[in-house]
Amino acid sequence: MKIEKKILSDNKYHHIINSVSGTELKNFINSKKKWWGTTSFNKDNHKKLKEKSNGGVIINDYSYNENLRIGSAIHCKLLEPNKFKKMFDVFDGDYSDVDLTKKLPVKYTKLFEEKIENSLKSGKSYLLPHEKENMDYMYDAVKNHLMYNETIGDSLKNKLTEFQIILKDIEFHNILEEKTKKYTLKGKLDIVNLFFNEKKEIKEIKIGDIKTTSKGVSEYTNIYSFDKTHNIHQCLYYEYLVTEYIKANNGEFAGYKVSDDYTVNSYYIVINKSDQDVLFMNVVIENKNYNDIKSNIIEMVNFNKNMLKNHKFSHKEKFYDLTYKKITNNNLNEVITEED
Repeated sequence: MKIEKKILSDNKYHHIINSVSGTELKNFINSKKKWWGTTSFNKDNHKKLKEKSNGGVIINDYSYNENLRIGSAIHCKLLEPNKFKKMFDVFDGDYSDVDLTKKLPVKYTKLFEEKIENSLKSGKSYLLPHEKENMDYMYDAVKNHLMYNETIGDSLKNKLTEFQIILKDIEFHNILEEKTKKYTLKGKLDIVNLFFNEKKEIKEIKIGDIKTTSKGVSEYTNIYSFDKTHNIHQCLYYEYLVTEYIKANNGEFAGYKVSDDYTVNSYYIVINKSDQDVLFMNVVIENKNYNDIKSNIIEMVNFNKNMLKNHKFSHKEKFYDLTYKKITNNNLNEVITEED
């Protein structure tokens, strides 16, 4: 196992061949058939991925998806503000005859068709005016939340937002096939907060993940957050990735020595796109281990197209006993609640 010391560009990072990520893991658990159609573990996809990693731009439906674009934009604005203008084009124009509270009309989109195409072909994303306005409201809601300074603000100050981890040349020995396969573990942690003991060793690493929703923050519960979206697996994967990184980095993280009894924990920052409510939610998992994550990774590494033939995959969500500490911000009035 080797640590990739060089910080890769987003384009290079996203197209590493035979790599496991939090999103890859969620896709794998959700639908192995759909996952196999796009994953880098499928050699049939390597040519397309290579083109994209070399700067080729492939435009598809995801490029136009409003939810994905706004989600990416708020991530960038909060975590990498210096990159925002390089990553997004914001369009302007006369909207006096357009009701921006409703879904964007087709005729309105056509006015911007050429601008949109030019942005996408240059490798950037774009925001229409009402989308930029919505994103600004979400940005202000997070910045004005009482938890901002000790989470995102702390991570920005210590240059630990979008913290990139790449562990490459990991070997798995398949005894049955008498083969050795190499793969990569990777992850970009939205927010990392470090806590120290009296010896100035890291005693706790907290990983923050930003999520946007249109369901309302009160609906971001066990069922929505962890059953339908499989976010619990992504959450555990990031924690597992950090523990593997520390082992490979001789017991250090972000330039600090890690104590022998350190812990890794997670929290979510959930932003509702409709009313800009913000929920900070600590996730505490009792009797936590990463065996499920390890077994899923090995299954991904060894997967092949023959496994799809005449077989229907179904996933039964494992129930995790979670405790939440929820700090909700409605019009900047804070309410702290406990939910077991």
